[in-house]
Amino acid sequence: MRQNPSHAVSMRAPVSAGGSSNILSEPFSLYLDLLRFGAALVVALSHTWRMLVPAHPLPWPGHDAVVVFFVLSGLVVAHATDSVRRPASVYIQHRLARLWSVALPALALSLVAAALVPTGVEIYAAPPLDHQAMPWVPPLLSAVFLAQSWSLDLVPPFNAPFWSLSFEAWYYALFGVLTYAPRRWRLPALAVGACIAGPKILLLMPIWLMGVAICRARIRLPRPVAAVLFGLSILLALAFVLSGASIAIRNAMAVYLPALIGSLHGANQFVGDILLGLIVSVNFVAASNLASWLASLRRIKGPCRSAASFTFSIYLYHMPLFSLIWGVLGVHSAMAAFPALAAGIVALGLVTERQLPLWRGWAARAASWLTPGSRAVQGAPGSDD
Repeated sequence: MRQNPSHAVSMRAPVSAGGSSNILSEPFSLYLDLLRFGAALVVALSHTWRMLVPAHPLPWPGHDAVVVFFVLSGLVVAHATDSVRRPASVYIQHRLARLWSVALPALALSLVAAALVPTGVEIYAAPPLDHQAMPWVPPLLSAVFLAQSWSLDLVPPFNAPFWSLSFEAWYYALFGVLTYAPRRWRLPALAVGACIAGPKILLLMPIWLMGVAICRARIRLPRPVAAVLFGLSILLALAFVLSGASIAIRNAMAVYLPALIGSLHGANQFVGDILLGLIVSVNFVAASNLASWLASLRRIKGPCRSAASFTFSIYLYHMPLFSLIWGVLGVHSAMAAFPALAAGIVALGLVTERQLPLWRGWAARAASWLTPGSRAVQGAPGSDD
């Protein structure tokens, strides 16, 4: 929802001294849109390609794509928070709307897949519902983003990629505390949040904070230097990913610290992930200084923005949808399964992720209901993640 400027109220969110509101120039923003759409596709292909195209295996780096998401998310959320003055209530509404607009439908879709996919059908990265334990626990904890806290490693049925959303939700929460909490309550609130999130979520938080640092530092580079760093960062990222350096580091650590590495689950490549996050950060800093080079992206602005608006849908819907296509409909041909998967993601995205104003309205009404007498405030539109 758009806010009438005359309804502005006192806000706590600071605007960084460097004027971070200008870092996301249109060309750089379009570059980030392309990257996050591409990263979402890589994640989806990393889970489906091996089953649909087994004769031509390709090493799609799905986990590395999540690292790109984390840096990008920190940058965009910090930009949205700093550039538009909003109260804490609007920050919470926007973050919950961003998460739940796709998370809750994805959980529902996962439960549909659990009910319909025949027992015994094995699908990569799509663990079935565990009937031996309490089957309601993984979906419930996933809905409130506690499924990865501490030693827990729970995901909804037929939707293993959901793990990273629990990480992201806590980064939103801790950043919100750091930005909005009164000074005297800031450290205690951060400590409580960190204790609930647990160590493995915190291990990857420096990657998300790299994006925040990029936004607020606004590093200015001469164009030749930026161009060199841009090219080198791409080459270094390709070499790092294709060499499997992150996995090699994890395996070497597992020899000496097997219990620790075994307990970290999705964060067990944290050393390599942080190194890759630094490479991605260099690329973003360089790209932010090459707006004139990226200006040609304006020619595809419409398709680029539209594709990027389905990023969360691609990420969270592809596995339960693929499980239904493969396990229920019996479609095992890549020529048929890929178009069906794309159509399903677009259809669901149009009524969920693309309806963020509606979800924000629900979040605002919920906030008003939970705090009677307070007025839910809708923030002005901005580059929200």
